[in-house]
This record gives sequence, structure tokens and C-alpha cells, in this order.
Amino acid sequence: MDTVARTRKAIARWGMAAAVMIGGPTMAVAQPTPYLPLTSPPLAAVPPAAAPPVIEVPACPQPTCAYRPLVTVTAMPPMYEVGRGILGQPKLYVPRQPVRNFVRWLTP
Repeated sequence: MDTVARTRKAIARWGMAAAVMIGGPTMAVAQPTPYLPLTSPPLAAVPPAAAPPVIEVPACPQPTCAYRPLVTVTAMPPMYEVGRGILGQPKLYVPRQPVRNFVRWLTP
């Protein structure tokens, strides 16, 4: 049995994968053409590089409005004490007012 008959029988029984395993019909492969060696032009033929153009960039304009914070910082009254709340946030406590300080400590 020749190769073509074996290949057809394998394709009919197992599909195209069997034909590849048996060594089905061969294909002719073209030989690659040889490449020519790469030559560079002589140095005298290369023109000198030109300097890049100078581009002047305008300066950024100054802002017209001044910075203003969202919350104004005021001096703390002398009888308040700074402490931490239950979540670690800063709180102001009033001396000799334990109920108010406890409620302030609990609230975020």
C-alpha cells in the first residue's frame, strides 16, 4: 500500500491529525534566496546633522487669586485640652466636665 492510500485511509478513520502522524503528502519547500551584504555609504556622502530649531516657551502666567484655606485656623481657647477620641481623631476636652468629655470621646 503506498503512502497516499495509507493517508486517505487514516484521514477517513482518524481525521486530519492521523495523516500528519503517518507522514501524509509532502510539500515542496522553496529554498531561500541569498541576501546581499549590507553596505554603508561612504562618510563623505552623508550630510552633516543640522542643529535643532530653538523654540521659545512662554512663561506660565502668575495666578490672579491668592490661596485661601477652606477652614480658618483660630487660636484655641486657654481652658480647652487636646486629646484623642475613640477612633484616634483629635478632640478638644473641657476640664471639670466629665459627662460632656465622655460624650465627645464617643462621637466621631
